[in-house]
Amino acid sequence: MRGRRFSPVFIAVLFLIFSVGAANQKQPESGVREGKDFVFVCQDAGAGGYEAFPDVCRLNDGRLMAVFYAGYGHVSLPSEPWPKGGRICYCLSSDEGRTWTKPRLLYDGPDDDRDPSIVQLRSGRLLCNFFSLRKAEGKPWQGRGTWLTASDDLGRTWSAPQLVSADYYCSSPARELPDGSLILGLYREEKGKSWGAAVISEDGGKSWGRVIDIDNGGYKLDAETDILPLKDGSVLIVYYEEGEGSNIRAKRFRATLSGVEWLSFKDSERMERKDQQRDWGEPSVRIGLVELVNHKFLDENYRRQEFSYADGTKVVIDLDKDQVDVSPRLDVRRVIR
Repeated sequence: MRGRRFSPVFIAVLFLIFSVGAANQKQPESGVREGKDFVFVCQDAGAGGYEAFPDVCRLNDGRLMAVFYAGYGHVSLPSEPWPKGGRICYCLSSDEGRTWTKPRLLYDGPDDDRDPSIVQLRSGRLLCNFFSLRKAEGKPWQGRGTWLTASDDLGRTWSAPQLVSADYYCSSPARELPDGSLILGLYREEKGKSWGAAVISEDGGKSWGRVIDIDNGGYKLDAETDILPLKDGSVLIVYYEEGEGSNIRAKRFRATLSGVEWLSFKDSERMERKDQQRDWGEPSVRIGLVELVNHKFLDENYRRQEFSYADGTKVVIDLDKDQVDVSPRLDVRRVIR
């Protein structure tokens, strides 16, 4: 399993300002200067001075929350100076990343807890997923799988970690699909082989279904998988191939009542039967099998969103008002005739 991770969310912000772990590094003589070209989010969170593997999301109150790994090295197993090993910390910014709070502890268990990712759901709940490594006899470490902790008070308190998968690992945040279900990209390494995967939650992250493996076709796919829902209702999964000439790959799939359907990029056909369609909530009941062509959020807090369909229908959902508006209005007399 690996330590590198690159979330697509705010990636530009991260590379410009997230100079974590640079407390003892001299400024390069290239003219790049702190305060002008970048700012420090955190230089030492109190676990050895090695800060890495960041992720960041915007909270519904407008602030930014950056989570990261804090340890004494790339892998920070429990040791005499640091009996609990690496930990997960976070900082907050109220001014679009210009300044950041002092680091705060998110989670510190008995193992090396690492590679955190953060997301805020439409409900306001925060989810932080990560994985852990434990000391082991006869090998560098023993993986303890992917874990998830949640906060319902904007990070002031966090739930006890919940095991998502004992054998798979994560490097990206959970993604919320239009129907409210969650999907999390995973990967696994075993006996010289490695591959990507995904897992779905239908209850806001309280429980998770079986892991869906990606066929590696004989390649060593170290994966570090990320996932994004597409406009047509399918899901894009992105991962990488390890080795010389390492490359990035992508696959599409659609969840159906009978399981997972892997899709060709050349295949643009729609699903033909209603019983195959994943339920995307109230809009899909109104629209049926009309193709979703665009989706966007209408406010910075992600509380209002608009769905546009191929026949010109638009559906606006307002979570604050608990309201769904459909236009143009449905002519009931024409439909039932």
